Amino acid sequence: MVPPNKSDAGGSFYGRLELESREWTWEMTIARLDSLVTSVAVHGPAAKGAKWPLVLTMPIPASEETIHGKRILTPSQADDMQAGRLYLLVVSTTRYPQGEIRAQIALRRPGERGAR
Repeated sequence: MVPPNKSDAGGSFYGRLELESREWTWEMTIARLDSLVTSVAVHGPAAKGAKWPLVLTMPIPASEETIHGKRILTPSQADDMQAGRLYLLVVSTTRYPQGEIRAQIALRRPGERGAR
């Protein structure tokens, strides 16, 4: 299990996975961080609450801003994402090196609540 922290940080994340090309695009906004960002990454495969190795890194935002990115996933990464076995370690910071913000990636189909 990953220990909780006392941070008030938060944000939003939206991603889209094109199944045929395995292209994953994302948009992330972060706010109220306690310290400087040291990394932004996706880990897995792991169940909710579990800790697992690094899968891929994402750009580090210069400040509390919205960042966009895209990456072609490997077939196994795409399978893990579709199965909900990847989690976004949204932000590791100097104060919280284990992760100030963390969220499980949940796929939604078009038309489902929360899907765009």
